[in-house]
Amino acid sequence: MIAVEDEASIRNLIESILVNRGYAVECYDTASGAWGRLLRKRPNLLILDVGLPDQSGLDLLRRVRALHGPQSFPVLIVSGRHSERDILLGYEAGADEYLTKPFSREELLAKCAVLIARSKPALETEAIDLSKGEPLFDRYDVRGTLGRGAFGVVYQARDLHQQGRLVALKVCDEEHARDPEHRLRFLRESYALASLDHPAIVSVVDFGLLDDHLYLAMDYVPGPTLARHVALSGPLSPGETLALLSSLAEALTHLDEAGLVHRDLKP
Repeated sequence: MIAVEDEASIRNLIESILVNRGYAVECYDTASGAWGRLLRKRPNLLILDVGLPDQSGLDLLRRVRALHGPQSFPVLIVSGRHSERDILLGYEAGADEYLTKPFSREELLAKCAVLIARSKPALETEAIDLSKGEPLFDRYDVRGTLGRGAFGVVYQARDLHQQGRLVALKVCDEEHARDPEHRLRFLRESYALASLDHPAIVSVVDFGLLDDHLYLAMDYVPGPTLARHVALSGPLSPGETLALLSSLAEALTHLDEAGLVHRDLKP
């Protein structure tokens, strides 16, 4: 991964976020320095500022696309220029995504994960080995298995980056992780969920594509499913039903306001 950013504080921030995530990153503060490297190497992702001291980042991008081809590798522009015209110019120059400053850690990681997942070829993915006792994705201490489904396994784990916070960690199976379309859809949906903040919606803690595995970590919610509760305790009272449906309606309203559709509600 190559990052081109002239402002030292932002360049160091980008490098720190990505290295802590497990990416290898080369950083440059000028277009000429990055160009010399890009002549010899195609990165899996180029992160590019527009306002560079020796040349416009857009001009550098046009040269890169002319050299390597329009689909050679993904490019993410990270810029303080945020007008509609600025963003359109970025896409016209050959950018795949545009992220405006200031940005959050989660936004940067999400954009990078989506772009890499879109461009990465389907590879054989090794099965996850829990016998070594090592943290999954260098972060999660798996405590047990919560369930298995058509798309993978859900583990109960402790987040070692957040003081042992208990999470439900969903890891997609190898077949779906190798499918570029599924990878992209999974990461886009995860990014959309991570932007939500509502007491009736389980919070997304982390997600990504690492070691060729797709994963999603959400807050762990203890307790039985509704079906299990009804089986053990009988039908809900009218008051309990109203409270449940009111909470559900509020959550769906929040999704609708964010422009999202659940797609998997069942009676």
